[in-house]
Amino acid sequence: MKRAGLYTRVSSVDQHPETQVLDLRQMAAQRSYEIVQEYTDRISGAKAKRPGLDQMMSDARRGRFDVVLVWASDRIARSVKHFLDVLDELNRLNIEYVSFRENIDTGGPLGRAIVIIVGAPASKAATSAAIRWCWTTLRSDKTVSMARVFVRSRRAIGSRRPPSNACSVST
Repeated sequence: MKRAGLYTRVSSVDQHPETQVLDLRQMAAQRSYEIVQEYTDRISGAKAKRPGLDQMMSDARRGRFDVVLVWASDRIARSVKHFLDVLDELNRLNIEYVSFRENIDTGGPLGRAIVIIVGAPASKAATSAAIRWCWTTLRSDKTVSMARVFVRSRRAIGSRRPPSNACSVST
């Protein structure tokens, strides 16, 4: 029997997560999962640091559960980068991710493929932005002609302005 952690989030203290909890408990029962912990946040999804999410990830690192059930993917994160960071860490920990609303289950090949497809445009956009920034920087330097740009640092991906070591020039 798989051990499950349930994660719910509402955006304000005026809202109530009970509907999400009931749906997730029902899904866990249908799949014969043992619920070991329920994590709830009453805070905006734009905040990367949330007590319930932070505790869930801490427990995930300790191996307290095998699968995370969420009501919807936007409950985990509002930005694609943060969402993919969470999924990536869960994947490294061999913890499955199941979303009730989107019907995504990374325990199977289709669910894993969906996550890759969802993440690809975000990764491509971030890489393209870093490369454009490098080209703009190099073209503004009149001493550089026919430069080839390489993104050397993955730290450049997703940042507004890549670090100075993100670009290298070969002529």
